[in-house]
Amino acid sequence: PVFSVRFAAASALVALKDESGMAWLRPLLTSEHAGVRVGAARATKDEAGSDWLAVVRALTKEDDPEIRRQAAELIAPHDSELARATLEPLLNDSNPAQQQAAADSYVTVTADFAVLRRYLRDADAGTRVRAADRILELTR
Repeated sequence: PVFSVRFAAASALVALKDESGMAWLRPLLTSEHAGVRVGAARATKDEAGSDWLAVVRALTKEDDPEIRRQAAELIAPHDSELARATLEPLLNDSNPAQQQAAADSYVTVTADFAVLRRYLRDADAGTRVRAADRILELTR
């Protein structure tokens, strides 16, 4: 009966390619709560169809910056321009934690080597490592 347990179980089933989890997760993509929608979108990202893309695109316009950041990560493989446009304002957010999270996300979705080189000199060691990893990923 606990939502978080059912959600984790359905997500695990989907990760194991068991379609029974999808039946429980799909309705969550239309939840009134953005956090539930982004969680369901993350769990079902391997089954990304036009309905899924519409949900994630809408999430990039939510008021909550964390929801927008997560949606940008999800939409990046399908629409890199929207991901970049969603993350760039978050890089200058008034909350330093949100700025750092946005920088980490930006590094994982960008393919711009000039940007990645700049992040190799970032003050945060984790961001530098993610930038180096992304460069290696793009040059393999």
